[in-house]
Formats: sequence, C-alpha cells, structure tokens
Amino acid sequence: MIEQDVENIIEDELTRMAQVPEMDLECFNNHRIYPKLIELSADPAAQNWCSCYLITEHNGERDSVYRIAFDPNKMMFLREITLEGNIPFYISTLSSLSEAIDGLLS
Repeated sequence: MIEQDVENIIEDELTRMAQVPEMDLECFNNHRIYPKLIELSADPAAQNWCSCYLITEHNGERDSVYRIAFDPNKMMFLREITLEGNIPFYISTLSSLSEAIDGLLS
C-alpha cells in the first residue's frame, strides 16, 4: 500500500460519511495531511511497533489530543495519542473514518 491508496480510501470514506458533528469535521479538515508512513507503539511499554499512515497532525490550532491514522494491515482507521516520553501510541481501531472523526475534539 502506498500513500495515494490511503488518500483514495479517505476520499471514498468522505463521500459516504454518516453524520458527523460539523465542529469535528472542521477539526479533521484543518488538521488533515497527506498520508505519512510512521511507526506507532502497539503497547504502552513501547515493546511492539507497527507501521501506519498518519492522516492528521497537530498544527497548534484547536488540536485534539488524538491524531488519526490508517492501519494498512487491518485496513482500518485508528486514533493515536502521544504518551509521556513522546511515544506515539496506537489506541484502537475504528470501523470507519466517520467514527474516527466523531468526537475528535472531545
């Protein structure tokens, strides 16, 4: 899988998106980046890592505590949070981009 494949999945999801609070969708659009391959820790102790594509990034304006990424192995979106020690942690997979965006600012 390459970045353009992930971008195509995002665009497809956006066209079929269920209702998402406007504030959360705006936050997603303001923080959206072109998919970038990164390593995420699969456990809080940072013993196991997996490759995922980051699709949102903090920009200093109404940042969520989460970032959204895409797991190409599971073909699912996920939320990431940065733990103490600057460890990017894979929280959980989500059934859709809509679910990942919903509550982004919560």
